[in-house]
Parts: sequence; structure tokens; C-alpha cells
Amino acid sequence: MGGKFEISKELEHPVKKEDLVDRKPEWRDILPYFTSVIFVVSIPIVYHITGYHLLPIWIGYAVLPFIDLVAGNDNSNVSKKFEEAFEKDWRFLIPMYTLFICDFLIYIWGVYLIAFKEPEITKEMIIIMFCMAHSSGFTGLMGHELFHRRFWLHKLVGTISMCKFFYGHFVMEHCAGHHINVGTVEDPATARRGESYYKFLFRSSLSGIKDAFNREVERAERWGHSGYGLYNKVIFLTACQTFWILLMIYFFGQRMILLHLIYILLPIALLEGANYVEHYGIERKKINKNYYESINHLHSWNTPQKVTNYLSFRLQRHSDHHVHSYRPYQTLRSYEVSPQLPFGYETCITMSLIPSLWFKVMNPKVDALNLGKVVNPKKAEKNARIGHYFVIIKGIVLTAVFLIISNI
Repeated sequence: MGGKFEISKELEHPVKKEDLVDRKPEWRDILPYFTSVIFVVSIPIVYHITGYHLLPIWIGYAVLPFIDLVAGNDNSNVSKKFEEAFEKDWRFLIPMYTLFICDFLIYIWGVYLIAFKEPEITKEMIIIMFCMAHSSGFTGLMGHELFHRRFWLHKLVGTISMCKFFYGHFVMEHCAGHHINVGTVEDPATARRGESYYKFLFRSSLSGIKDAFNREVERAERWGHSGYGLYNKVIFLTACQTFWILLMIYFFGQRMILLHLIYILLPIALLEGANYVEHYGIERKKINKNYYESINHLHSWNTPQKVTNYLSFRLQRHSDHHVHSYRPYQTLRSYEVSPQLPFGYETCITMSLIPSLWFKVMNPKVDALNLGKVVNPKKAEKNARIGHYFVIIKGIVLTAVFLIISNI
């Protein structure tokens, strides 16, 4: 289908000179990526100090969009001269592995509280489950970065991060399916123009499992094995995930059923929400009956907000990730030609929960992109105001909900 995209000459220097990082990597380049670790670790710390379980979640949904507005954007790129030094610097792995370990410890902490603290399921327990699921969702973003790496340990940790919320098949489907078919009707993870998030969630998740399974059947049989045995990675990972959940139920009781329902469904919804906004409505042009144009920097939506880029390990530089899937997060590039979402990931994902509002803001951008045109400046300004109003109203509503839940 798609082939490797060669960067054209005009993309060789994609940013202004003042945005170029022309030096060796330093700790100041690495420390901001501990933002996700701070968020995850704050869940049990805030709980034990204040008793307000939802405070970190409230900050993530109600306050983070304002922080993004104040902190500004990050369009910096590492210069060619020091790109290899950044890529090979092992220190950039520390935030990811720290996040993985912290999330696992939070899982143990949550299981202990839910299994032993109260004789019955309470509101407090459900909130703890909800917070644990958000921690796992953040770890899924880190897992995405690691399972793209070539080294076996990184791939293993990345795969485990997805298996924790019963989404191990995503590793195979994402690498062998999505990265080849993105922007086409063959890709379940590319949202169609006018397709709501809710319809996309079911189509993408179910079709992703089916496509990954069929691909693994073909791979196993090609190597002379049964396509319906444990040599099929989807079957193997599903068996491992099921065994783990049954083990937890056996040792800690039926409460683990509710815990893992929330722990599975919420991270999947967040992951597919990211998929939804990253490629919404984008279409690769068909060259002939059998082939599409090569994947290039126009085939993903990007967003430059500094803080959410730190939180997501620069997942929001999504165009460059698709063109260079093995490129580590610290050297992913920002390009002025790449399509830009109107807001950060958190705002876009929550806005997509209101389809009519999402379509109003995004469909003009999609149409302009697919036709090679520019959105009318007046319409763009109006949509920006809509986004700002949405952020303010959402913040007020979530604050009210937080206060109500905290006082029940």
C-alpha cells in the first residue's frame, strides 16, 4: 500500500533557526518528560494526604488545558549535527521506565485497598479504580513509544503496558496494519469524516482485533504452525491476559471483576480517543486501483502544546512518527506543513465526545486539507473562540462535579 516517504528538500530545515536545538542533550531536555510520572504518582500521594481521590484527574481535565495555553507551544527540533547524540542518549529512557514501574506499584496499591480496606464496594473504591485506569492509560502512551523500538526489552515492556488493559493485540495491529494503511479505508484506526467518536470506538477496537487475528493466522501458517494455536500472538496474549485476571479474581475475590472492567474499558476509550483525533478525516490519495500515495507529513494531525507533548512523550508530533516509526520521541520533528489540530489532545478528545461540536470545528479543516486549501481565516478565528469557550465551560462543569462527588 504505502511506501517510505522521502523528505523533500523544503522539509530538511522544518523550523526557524531560533527553534533549532544545536547542542548535546542535557538533563533539562529529559526532566520535563517526568511530567507523566508526577501525574501518576500524585494519585496515591494526594489520596493519602488530602483524601480527595479525584484531584489529579480534575487537574488533568479541567486545569491542564489552561496550563497548555499559558505554557505555549514547542516547535523546537534537534539539529542534524546532534540528532544521533539525542537518539543514543539512554537518559531519555528513564522517564518511560520510571512511569512503567510507578504504574505497576499503583496497580498493587489499588488492588490492596480494594481487596482489603472495606467490607463492601463503596464510592471511594470506584473512584480509586477510575484513577488506576487513568494511570494505566498514561502508561499505554509510554508503551506505544517503547513497542516501536527495535531492542527486545523495550518491545516487551511496551507490550506488557498494553496487555495490562487487555489490548495486547494492538501491538500487532498498530505496527503491521495502522502504520501501513493509515489514511485509507483499509485502516480501522483512521476515523472517517463525519464519523462520531462513539461509532469509531466500536469500529476501530473490534476491527483492530479481527485484523490482527487474521494477520497472525497468516503469519503462523506461513511458518508451518497452526494459525489457531499459541503461535498466534493474539491468542497467546489473550490467554496471558485472561489468566492474569482469573488469578487476581481467585486470590482477591469478585471485586477484581469490577476493577478490571474499569481498568480495561477506560484506557481503551482514551487510547482510541487519541487514534480518533490523530487521523480524523484524513485521506491518502489513491494512485491507481491497488496503491495509495506514500505516507507523508500531511497524513496525521499534530499539535504543539508544550505540556501535553511532555505528558504524551511527543505523541502529538504524529506526522513525523508515521513517516519515521522507529525515530525515538526525543528527536521527533515538528513541521510547519503538517496539519495542526486546533487544540491539545485533552481538549480535542473531550470535545469529540460532543459530535456536533467536534464536526463544526474540525470538518472545515478536514475539507481544506483534503482539497489542498486553507481554512477561511474568519472561520478559523471563530472556531478558536469556540474552543476557548469549551475549555472554560468544561472547567467549570468538571469543578462542580468534583466538588459534588467530594462532598457526597
